[in-house]
Amino acid sequence: MPEKGLKTMIVDDDHMFIFIAKKMLESAEFVKDPLTYANGKTALEYLEQNPDDAEHFVIFLDINMPVFSGWDFLDRVCEMPLKDRISVFMVTSSVNVSDKRRAATYPVMKAFLEKPVGKEKYASLKEMEELRRFF
Repeated sequence: MPEKGLKTMIVDDDHMFIFIAKKMLESAEFVKDPLTYANGKTALEYLEQNPDDAEHFVIFLDINMPVFSGWDFLDRVCEMPLKDRISVFMVTSSVNVSDKRRAATYPVMKAFLEKPVGKEKYASLKEMEELRRFF
């Protein structure tokens, strides 16, 4: 499991996906109990109210959600002072090439992951340069 300083969030309105992702993340020894949010607005509110909760935030983000989409979330996060301490992984069932291109324009975006995401994929993220120090 990660060292102190890393906070993991799952932002998705699909409760079954959240349940499975939590199990896969724990099995991959990525995180035991990630924070979960059903839309980008509540996740953003958490970041605004708790900017110093972690040295670094990893956010697994869906695109299509009610209230506040993944795009809305990304637009706002990229304006935040803590943006340099955020790594976003877009996790979606969208296979739309334009979504991948759009996601790549955000500096906080680290990867575009297509659902379903397995244990091996989550485990491989621990080897990324900006995350390696936490594991």
